[in-house]
Amino acid sequence: MTVHLYGLMRRLSVVFGSALILMFFSEFYFLNEEPVLSLLTQTPSATLASLSELTVYYALFAYLFLATLSVFKVRRWRGLFLAGCVFGWATEGLIIPLVYEAVPFSLIFPSVSWHAVVDVLVGWYLVRRVMRLNRLFISGLMFIILGLVWGIWATWFWGEAGVLAPLPPLVFLYFVVVVTFVWVLGMLLLDRFSVDDFEPPKWELMAILGISVVLFIITGIAFIPLPIVLAVLWIVTLLALRCNARQVTTQDVLGALHETEPAWWNYLLVGLTPLIAASIYPLFYFNGVGLPTEEVTFYLLLAGTLGLFWALARSFGDRGTSDKRNVAS
Repeated sequence: MTVHLYGLMRRLSVVFGSALILMFFSEFYFLNEEPVLSLLTQTPSATLASLSELTVYYALFAYLFLATLSVFKVRRWRGLFLAGCVFGWATEGLIIPLVYEAVPFSLIFPSVSWHAVVDVLVGWYLVRRVMRLNRLFISGLMFIILGLVWGIWATWFWGEAGVLAPLPPLVFLYFVVVVTFVWVLGMLLLDRFSVDDFEPPKWELMAILGISVVLFIITGIAFIPLPIVLAVLWIVTLLALRCNARQVTTQDVLGALHETEPAWWNYLLVGLTPLIAASIYPLFYFNGVGLPTEEVTFYLLLAGTLGLFWALARSFGDRGTSDKRNVAS
């Protein structure tokens, strides 16, 4: 009983740690207007309640992501990217119907182009991987670059109808400092309790899948037949992940996260990101110059599309090569 309870608590720590990291990059690094407005206008108690609710939603998405990594024994970059796509489509299609708003473009942005690339590859994996190098200059440089990108990206919604007005610099400083604590807490939870493999019991996995299917139907029923397209994308992606799982490889990108632990000073260096972001942001604010959103979104959309096709093609293509080798041997 004690062993099972410990395993459950450890899994929950990994799930909620991942959820906080993914939520930070998805909502706050991105500057999604509703969560940002909620944080800036509500009372502290109401803000905490909103953050808690949002974290529960992201815990569901994070669970599906972690379970995908485990069930399909993800070891390669393309597998991690495809698992990120599964997470992205869940984020935009289970609770909110954003994935259906402008098909086919909304199938890629932000689900693939942002969530899979920024939330998963950069936020959940690359940042934590670099921290484990325990090299002061490299970690510091990474957090500075993240701050520069954040300060520039924070202008994406300027001029967009129906969204936030540009945040004054002091308000932006308050915002980036507060939400960075969410990011750090997520990394501390995940790094402290992370295990080599996330292996939930079958009943737990089936319960989460059942909840996800119900939410998928409820959210998507008003958009029939578009949910069928999303379901096909999910199935094709899972089949590609299955092909990857059957292939022999010496690569183990996830294993690198368990070889060593980040030194404590890495978590202090995270503070460079909000400070750099808050330092560069006023240059845009006072000059009235924002990010060319349409152009940048186009390139993100293109990169996400090409990345998805590449990952799927390599997964199914290598399957054929691997099968031929197995027959020959």
